[in-house]
Formats: sequence, structure tokens, C-alpha cells
Amino acid sequence: MASTYGVLGSVARKYAHKIPFIMKINHNELLTYPNKFDQVLFATVKAAYDMGAAAVGATIYFGSDQSDRQIVEISQAFAHAHELGMATVLWCYMRNSAFKKDKDYHLSRT
Repeated sequence: MASTYGVLGSVARKYAHKIPFIMKINHNELLTYPNKFDQVLFATVKAAYDMGAAAVGATIYFGSDQSDRQIVEISQAFAHAHELGMATVLWCYMRNSAFKKDKDYHLSRT
């Protein structure tokens, strides 16, 4: 089961060693207009580990203005997770208006 810090925090003590949890450690703030496609770290690998999560996950928006920072942050977080013996999951999405010139290249089909 993959979820965020708050949800896992509410059930981890009871289920962490029965269900393999993946804690998502970053999130996009969706109230900004126009949306800025910036994933921000809001949880730590240590917190996930302490809750008994089997893995941590994160999202990177490739092509966004903040993608360079996101790549560095998440690679460092994932290195820490691997040191603790945790698995990692990366969700990747293209976020750049230049990929919509003649058709939407964000889509995975042709």
C-alpha cells in the first residue's frame, strides 16, 4: 500500500508488519494557480523507517522548472533509504508545455 505520511502515521503501529507500506515522501501543492508542478519533500526517510515502511516513494516532474532540485533531493533520499535496507519507488511525469507543440508528448501512447 502506498500513501502519504499522515495516512501511514495513523495506521502504521497496527499494520506496518502485516502490510508492506510505501510512504510517499513528497507531494505537489495543488492550490497554486497556475500550478507550478513542484514536488516538495514533506516527510523523511527516517520517519518512514521508524513507522515500519518497507519502502519510500517520490514523484519527479521532469521538464518542470524545479526538476533539477527534485532529482537531487530524491536521489539523496533514496540513497538514505537504501542504506536502511528499504526499497524505493519513483513516479515520473513530464511537465513542460514545450512537449505539447504538435501533439501531447506527455501521453505514453502514440
